[in-house]
Amino acid sequence: MSPENGTQSKLGPLPRRGRWIAGGAVASLAVVVLGFTSPALAGAATPQRAGAPAGAQGGDKCKDKEDRYGVSGALGYGDKDKDKCKGPKGDTGNTGDTGNTGDTGNTGDTGNTGNTGDTGNTGNTGNTGDTGNTGNTGNTGNTGNTGNTGNTGNTGPCSDVDAIRDQNSREFKAVLSDNVAYAGIHDLTGTDPNPWVWYDLTDDSPVGGAFPEGACGISIAQQANDITIEVLTTSGLVYETECDVDTGNPLGLDCTESWAPITDQPSAGDPPPTLNALRNLKPSKPLARLPKGVAVN
Repeated sequence: MSPENGTQSKLGPLPRRGRWIAGGAVASLAVVVLGFTSPALAGAATPQRAGAPAGAQGGDKCKDKEDRYGVSGALGYGDKDKDKCKGPKGDTGNTGDTGNTGDTGNTGDTGNTGNTGDTGNTGNTGNTGDTGNTGNTGNTGNTGNTGNTGNTGNTGPCSDVDAIRDQNSREFKAVLSDNVAYAGIHDLTGTDPNPWVWYDLTDDSPVGGAFPEGACGISIAQQANDITIEVLTTSGLVYETECDVDTGNPLGLDCTESWAPITDQPSAGDPPPTLNALRNLKPSKPLARLPKGVAVN
């Protein structure tokens, strides 16, 4: 809205017209006094309508109506309070610079805990770690209870030996080892004695009894060229066998290898009554020494 189209004077259009006339008179007087005759100054002194820049009056879209006196645009006469002036729309201005980043806001409240997710797949087995250091030796534990006595084992094989030597420089031996009985003869004559000759007495004999089971002791007896060998079993029985001396060169033994229990086996307790009387017999006094060279029949 033009300034002259503002509040109307209560006295009508004549007083407002007086303000315009006064302004023009002052401008004319300045030209006369100062002596300016320049067309530019004269143009500057020409009164303009308030609110409209010079040179823009012909290009705007103002549609003023003719004033009540029939004069259009003369010093504002005939203008009413409202006009329709609209200038052309200008180009859009350049986008301004981005403003500075604002301060960080306060931390919001912690949200609710979400639902537990599904269990993931089992990962691959890792590599075997290095062997750790050997730990310290633990304290010695308490002694355990004594276990039950085990069953008695089988009786192991017995071992025994017996020997005799006669006046003819002959030696005889009986040996029991690993449940086998042996008889041996050794010729001691000469400067270079013959080696021992051994005979296995446990071979199965074609005649008589076999070697007894459980033999655990052995003995040998000799009279002239007769040899008797006896064994004692774990059951307390005595068995015997016989050998003859072969006087050839070298010496040897001829054994039957037939074993038989002796007639009277040893038993616990006192001897029979017939033998009991012999206990009271006292031995006779030894004979006095005889003179040398006296033969005793």
